[in-house]
Amino acid sequence: MPSEAGPDRPVVKTAGFLADLDAMAAAVQDPNLGFFGPGSIAWMINREPILHIAGPRALLMQLAHPLVARGVTEHSNFDEDLYGRTIRTFTAVYAMVFGDVEEALGWARRVHQTHCRVQGDGYRANDPQLLLWVYATLVDSALFAYETHVRPLRRHERDKHYDEMRTFAALFGIDERVFPKDWDAFGSYVRDTIDSDRIHVTQQAHDIAWQLLRGRHFLRVFGPAAQIVAAGMLAPRLRDGFGLRWDRPTALAYNALMTSTRLAYKRIPPFVRAMPMAWEAELRVMDAEPETVWLRSAKGARRAFQEPLRKGFRYLSARV
Repeated sequence: MPSEAGPDRPVVKTAGFLADLDAMAAAVQDPNLGFFGPGSIAWMINREPILHIAGPRALLMQLAHPLVARGVTEHSNFDEDLYGRTIRTFTAVYAMVFGDVEEALGWARRVHQTHCRVQGDGYRANDPQLLLWVYATLVDSALFAYETHVRPLRRHERDKHYDEMRTFAALFGIDERVFPKDWDAFGSYVRDTIDSDRIHVTQQAHDIAWQLLRGRHFLRVFGPAAQIVAAGMLAPRLRDGFGLRWDRPTALAYNALMTSTRLAYKRIPPFVRAMPMAWEAELRVMDAEPETVWLRSAKGARRAFQEPLRKGFRYLSARV
């Protein structure tokens, strides 16, 4: 894989990308279910809010690619809106996973157009290799959090999940030709990239990462815990590059945090723990089914839970 992305390297062309989206939409049997739907591994994993515990891991892995760090520095007001950028990233991801076909396509087009504007000396955000790395950090970190705090996936679930993630990757414009052929190849790609000379922590990446890890406003209280969790989740090479402390007390603190979080999280009923977008998707599917007394009660209960969740999410989003 080449180490640089620049004007002479291939990029995702808008016309071809939009044509591919139209073809994907035409192949969907029920647009109301979106590209994945109930019973998919994508819905099962991404409905869990605990995935956000690995959010800093994904962001730091992305920033460890010098071209990604350069793009963030030159095209984002990260010093004023770092958390806003993070929230927008996850909003796009959830819309593509849980939205109906029209919503998923709308966000796919929006992300593509944003990436079209992100280019500079030696890089373009729509370079397939850069897209693949950013995508890989999201998928790898989500699965890390899920298997740590919920349960490990069985082999057939991993294979099914990987097939679904091909569709997710296509929504980001990632060409099938650059996509690892299976789950094992994907794992090798992530490990080999981290160990390669394509990945190293620049001063730009270091500065952005520490703004994230120290926290802003009321989130500063979580800064020390965020640094411990990031240190424990990152590969040693990246941990050292970002200057994260890792010694026996830190390792003990990390293990204690992970154990207590896992035990507490498993005591929350699956019915209750869900991201707002997952609630909306599940209600959307319920609304399309024939009405019964049980279904009416279930929808009422979900809506009663959903509104406080939505308000809480909006409150936090406006203040970070």
